[in-house]
Amino acid sequence: FIHGTSGLITGRLMGALAINKSASDQLEMATMLPAEFWKCAEESRHAISALCDTLLGMQVNEARMAQYANDYWAQASTLVGYLVKEKGMSYRTGHQILALLMQEVADKRITPAQLTVEMVEKAAVQYTGKPLGLSLEVLKQVFDSMYCVRQRKYRGGTAPEKVAEHVKVAIDNVARDKKILIELSDKIIASRHRLDSAFSAILAR
Repeated sequence: FIHGTSGLITGRLMGALAINKSASDQLEMATMLPAEFWKCAEESRHAISALCDTLLGMQVNEARMAQYANDYWAQASTLVGYLVKEKGMSYRTGHQILALLMQEVADKRITPAQLTVEMVEKAAVQYTGKPLGLSLEVLKQVFDSMYCVRQRKYRGGTAPEKVAEHVKVAIDNVARDKKILIELSDKIIASRHRLDSAFSAILAR
């Protein structure tokens, strides 16, 4: 439900942007964009409520998650990042080496724990004609899912300290937005009272 709602909202956004690019004499934006905005707002509210309920009742099996992350090649693309950053290769070359490696992995039906330096070197030589000079220590790090997670220390990365930083910013933003929302709500209520008072004064004449 949450994933589907996200897709619908993204689609509506693209539609609104497409309308916004139309020639001014073709379509009046004011008749379309507000309706799309309120639809997205309403659907987002339901999706966020469902997500909160899910997270509050969720039980995390850390050991099982770690096992599955390491056993099913979730970290395979990290090899490409290593080849680009440490070996100066292009992304295209790195992905080609990874593709050749994954072909052998699929044929032999092995897990990352069973991967050898020789297999990676074979794929590299097959595509580039040159060995990588990869060590066993580096190979273990590249295919260790938690090591990969901890190394992503850039903005928006998955390193625990970065995630904690992002969570703090999000909490601060929620507190700020809540304050703004309360102020706006108070203004709307006050305006409504003034409007009611004005109507009452007119009717009393």
